[in-house]
Amino acid sequence: MSSEDDRKGPVDMIATIKPSRRSFLLGTSALTVTGVAMGFSAVLPGIGVAMAAEPGVFVWGLPEEPDTLDAQRTALAVSVPILNNLGASLLYRDLEGNRVPGLATSWTVSDDGTTFDFMLREDVTFQDGTAFNAAALVSTFDRGLDPATGAPVFGGMLGPIASWEATGDFAFRIVLSEPYGPLLDNFAARGSSWLQPLSAAAIAASGTDYGRSPVGAGPWQFVSWASGQEIVLERNPDFNWGPEFLANTGPVHLERLVMRIVPDDASRVAALEAGELDYAPIPGTAYQRFADNPSFTVLRSMRKGTGLVIHFNFEHAPLDDLKVRQAMHLALNREAIVAIAVDGQGEPGYGPLPPSLPYYWPGVEEIGYGYDPARAGALLDEAGWTMGGDGIRTNEGARLAFNILTLPSSDIQRAAQLVQQQYREVGIDLTLDTRDIADINPLLFGHNFELSFMFWMDHDADILYREFHSNQIDGGVNWGSYRDPDLDALLEAGRTATDQAERAAIYQEVQQMFIEKALWIPIYNVYELYALNNRVEGAIVHPDGYLILNDATTP
Repeated sequence: MSSEDDRKGPVDMIATIKPSRRSFLLGTSALTVTGVAMGFSAVLPGIGVAMAAEPGVFVWGLPEEPDTLDAQRTALAVSVPILNNLGASLLYRDLEGNRVPGLATSWTVSDDGTTFDFMLREDVTFQDGTAFNAAALVSTFDRGLDPATGAPVFGGMLGPIASWEATGDFAFRIVLSEPYGPLLDNFAARGSSWLQPLSAAAIAASGTDYGRSPVGAGPWQFVSWASGQEIVLERNPDFNWGPEFLANTGPVHLERLVMRIVPDDASRVAALEAGELDYAPIPGTAYQRFADNPSFTVLRSMRKGTGLVIHFNFEHAPLDDLKVRQAMHLALNREAIVAIAVDGQGEPGYGPLPPSLPYYWPGVEEIGYGYDPARAGALLDEAGWTMGGDGIRTNEGARLAFNILTLPSSDIQRAAQLVQQQYREVGIDLTLDTRDIADINPLLFGHNFELSFMFWMDHDADILYREFHSNQIDGGVNWGSYRDPDLDALLEAGRTATDQAERAAIYQEVQQMFIEKALWIPIYNVYELYALNNRVEGAIVHPDGYLILNDATTP
């Protein structure tokens, strides 16, 4: 490692706070339960007594409300746990990370990596009683890849798909125009969220209301949705096709799954302690409180996907000016933001990927932007933005002022206020525009914003393709309208390479480019914290970061 004085970043700056080499508690997949390492998975027995909710009912606290439960029309992380329980996937990953059968009993891949043949189970029905078969997959793909559907994630997860067809009643083929390394893992890791098969009959019957009355092939079926309050699911009595790594592959033991919407952190913490919620995310400020409580198990894992970042709209001047973007990086004291916003339950972010994802390159900690407000001010001077009498910089009468879309959750609010304060110190005026995700989404997809806080959940570095490839601007999630043929080529190469070493080299170059061109502002990679009431027995925490309730019981 070079000395601090030799450490140069993309603008030849010397960072005044050097990112330290750390031993990340979780590596890439291990979970921690109340401070005890659990390896790749955790089975959570009941070990205490709290104020119990209704027997046979599991109450799950959500920090926000989904926009829709149409698996093809949502891109929200909050929709994932509901869709995972409503739907089923062609493949799964077991607790050691191996791909195992799901709705597909077997699969083969051609030598050139472009043709995927799946043999399907013949005993599966959707929750409306219609049969799952190859024709159902064809209709699912037809709809998901139809531009009229407006699916923000579906197509991106399938890569360079060229065709799809039923080759028999229970045989399905996908043909790609070129190899796509993440395809099988996209089915196995998140397939029941966005790629799950859908009942064509249910979609036709419900029309535009399908997202409020979804039908899947999973262990739970939809009952009701009271806006702003809760979403209720009940056991699917016909479910008998759970993945083989579970003890219970048949109907779940619980009767009802209630997803209660509790946006306020303090209210969610109080509801957990009162026994009104069995499971919910908690803020970093409450971590030790629950870790010390024998009635709860605390689950701690670094979020997979992206950490909290500031997303630019590159079509909004002066965000198209590299020096301005670099200055906005250098003005942030990430260490202080982590300490205050999430009470130390995170790590400063320096690159576009967190250490919890494959192909994370630790070199970002050396070349990423440190905290150097003096250099930030010098860059803004060079870009023509001079300090005004009110402490805000101007350029030919225009103020250096931005509006940033901000979610109402307390940790993001605390981070936003610190960012606002630190930007003010270098002459940038930041207005926090706090809205619910349902109000933010139309602005993002319409490219009608300046800056936005955001984070993503995913399992592969290919997430950067969906966020930054130019073909994802219209209808995808390249909300910032970024266009760069060089980056496009790298992102295409990263997803088509099948050799892990080759992919690692490509994504190292991608991460270097992100820093050199200051494509977004990483703030922190956060540890996701959940508290589970110990009245629940048999719940499983998958290494991909989701809770499995197939074997769970409550007294």
